[in-house]
Amino acid sequence: MNRLRICCSFAGLLLLTACGGGGGGDSSPADALFADFFAIYGGGSRSIAGEGVNTAARAYQDCGYTDSTSRADATQEMRTLGGSVSLETEDKWCAGAQGTTLCLVRMGDGAFAVDEDAGTTGGRSVEAVVGLSGGRYAGFESVILPGIVSPVGLVSNTVSATVRDDGIPPSGTCSNGTAPTRGGSDINGSWSGKRVVYDLNNKTGYQQLHTMVCAAQACNIQTRLFIDLSFPEFAAPGVWRTDSQFIQGGAVMSRDGQALALWFCPLAGSAQGPTPFGTDCELYGFTRS
Repeated sequence: MNRLRICCSFAGLLLLTACGGGGGGDSSPADALFADFFAIYGGGSRSIAGEGVNTAARAYQDCGYTDSTSRADATQEMRTLGGSVSLETEDKWCAGAQGTTLCLVRMGDGAFAVDEDAGTTGGRSVEAVVGLSGGRYAGFESVILPGIVSPVGLVSNTVSATVRDDGIPPSGTCSNGTAPTRGGSDINGSWSGKRVVYDLNNKTGYQQLHTMVCAAQACNIQTRLFIDLSFPEFAAPGVWRTDSQFIQGGAVMSRDGQALALWFCPLAGSAQGPTPFGTDCELYGFTRS
């Protein structure tokens, strides 16, 4: 996930709010939503990520610390920006200010989406966090800037696999250290986890449990019919890419080799590439079995 957001500005209000709020009044059904989200995403962590149109343009490692934010502080900050909260339930919180709508959405047990939508002229950023076992999660981020190159817009994707590191202080001071030694065959083995589905139009989501087996860098999602993926292209420190003429996608492995973030879409018809949240695209978070 991209940790370089501006403090207290819309999505940064959820993902990097060290600047504080001021309290948002009475309790809300959405209090547990914020607490559950930051139980997974907050604190110190180390990530392996793939970035680019098809997540293969750049492979890198990252570390940092994300401060937790309460629903009350997020509500107060939106009011400070001149906005208001439009919805708050145990599964969804939405607020708007200055022409932008920000939503935090629960997609089942331990999975969430952060959706920042500035409309047809301002672009959109959608991030999914898929909580896994042992303080790990799979992250998917897509930024769509409309009308820059084509009517479809410019798409930038980041996929990451992250593991918690309680040794990183709240200041975020950390060193990436030596990258893990990886090879293409490290994806082989048995995996279990879940697929998350996020509806861009309705801003709702859900999840499904799945298993996957990989051998010779070819993976079969056994709980899905006809889902066979080959990942022959590998980039250190832990990013794989498909080579199908019909499917575009990739996989990213966590530093400890125990978590995998995987996504694929029908091959794009333009140079802009797909967003992982597009029609017929699929997002998975797996833990090694």
